[in-house]
Amino acid sequence: MATSQKYLHKRPGSDNWQIRLAVPNSLKAQLGKSEITKSTGTSDRKTAETFAMNFISDQRAMFDREMAELDSVIPVDPDAKVVELYHQKFLKELRARMRKHSDSKDAYDAWCKKMRREREEFVRLANVENYDRIRAIAERFVEEHAPSIRTTGSGFDNLLGKMMIAIVDAFDVLLRQISGELDAEPASKFVRETLAAGNDSPSSGEQLGELLDKYAIEGRQEKGRKRGNIDQMKNSVLLFIEWVGPNSNVRMLTAQDASGFRDVLSVFPAGRGRNRRLKNSSITDCISLAETDGLKLMSAGTKNRYLSDLSGFFRWLKKRGFVDKNIWHEMSFDTSRETNAYPPYSNDQLNKILSSPLYCGFLRDGKEHLSGNCQADDWRYWIPLICMFTGARATEIAQLHVDDVDEREGCIIGYIRADTKRGQSTKTKNSERLIVFHPILLRAGLKRYWANQCERAKRDGNLQLFPELTAYEKRPELGRKPARWWGKYLKKIGITDGGEGFGIHSFRHRLADEMREAGYLNEEFGQLVMGHSDRSMTARYGTVPQGTVHRLADMIAKVEFKGVDFSSILPKGGE
Repeated sequence: MATSQKYLHKRPGSDNWQIRLAVPNSLKAQLGKSEITKSTGTSDRKTAETFAMNFISDQRAMFDREMAELDSVIPVDPDAKVVELYHQKFLKELRARMRKHSDSKDAYDAWCKKMRREREEFVRLANVENYDRIRAIAERFVEEHAPSIRTTGSGFDNLLGKMMIAIVDAFDVLLRQISGELDAEPASKFVRETLAAGNDSPSSGEQLGELLDKYAIEGRQEKGRKRGNIDQMKNSVLLFIEWVGPNSNVRMLTAQDASGFRDVLSVFPAGRGRNRRLKNSSITDCISLAETDGLKLMSAGTKNRYLSDLSGFFRWLKKRGFVDKNIWHEMSFDTSRETNAYPPYSNDQLNKILSSPLYCGFLRDGKEHLSGNCQADDWRYWIPLICMFTGARATEIAQLHVDDVDEREGCIIGYIRADTKRGQSTKTKNSERLIVFHPILLRAGLKRYWANQCERAKRDGNLQLFPELTAYEKRPELGRKPARWWGKYLKKIGITDGGEGFGIHSFRHRLADEMREAGYLNEEFGQLVMGHSDRSMTARYGTVPQGTVHRLADMIAKVEFKGVDFSSILPKGGE
């Protein structure tokens, strides 16, 4: 846990590890301290690191709450912000006056002597805590820039004292510049820290959340990314923002921050958005609930997706000049030992599916897992079968239109395409491809179903091959509903492996195995049948997609599913 390690120290004479965490500059005045310390109560390094990670997460959440409660006009310590603004304003006024007296050397020298006397007078007034000279000016300035600050009482007198320090320091900067130190900076520690705190706070338009919105808009408008993918990416980045704090300056984030968030993902529960307790809990509470309740943690693949989304965001930030480097470089998790989230179906499982009520007669809509006399002839029936025999993704099949299907060279074919006007998209550009429907699908009645949908489309104008499917604003992919429905159906008929379970994507994995059984190599069917990316130089040339109808038909026809009984979907009494 790299990030927690840098905060761990041992006091002289003590075996226990101690946490030391710096307070953000904008909160130092409010909390009255510059550092928070906490004993872990243990000498074991690993236990201390876990304790430190949770403690640091809690403290950062507290920092966020404190900063959120500050006045909306001035998002940091109000007194410090007033000092910062007034120091800059007064120094600017002094330089303007200097230019007015620079026409002649005599006038310039006289003015410089006057400024030295003025400085000495302010030093005297500050030492005796006489603020009458600046009180009226300060009241007007505070009213304009920090109306939440009261201009009466001892609190305002404290602010006046800080403003006197800022005035004297402004005189010092100017006089040192007059003496030849042209790059003079504030000498007062208080003013330096106040100005540094202001520099650490992101200016308008540079907060992480604002930059994320810009990135998302650009991705949708210029890159044509799907809304679902953008929402997924935003969730990844928002979790990181929740962890580091919404007021974090993106320029101040380091690889250690990225490493710390990677540690968080290692112990973070899966499905936060679907679990009511987790959804309304802080990051620390989610981690604690996962540990105490034994909740399932994020898979390595999911964690890598989060890191990939963040890396893409920071690549964009670097390209736009907001950061100097991508802090997420080489942060991914090793997935080489992770089991397949959607393993291929076995013959027994396929036979159980094909002999289930959906394909043999079910009770009624909503009770497709119970036996009855109803027969389906819609997406519920056909999408799983088409996925089984084509290896296509559920979304690719669900978005087909009747004119995407055709009869050519004695075969029934489909064309998987990306057409935003028709609400069609593909995972990658290489995913656009021809598919040839297997002879068993045609014997099962797919050609008849397609012909019926063509006639229906002429009447109602809806060109969808599966017109019952509708898109949603947040999740426009038409395949989402069939995939979720199928997952629930599998559980109801008793097909699960006790892990993430089988899903509609398991058909795609099984077809890959069938292609290998037929003697084809991965590179032969990967792009042609499965629609995987082809990164070769040759693939970049030309526009015609790979694979003729005959070539694809020959490959698909060799898929046999030996040991699987298709009698439930085939006509009785022969072909």
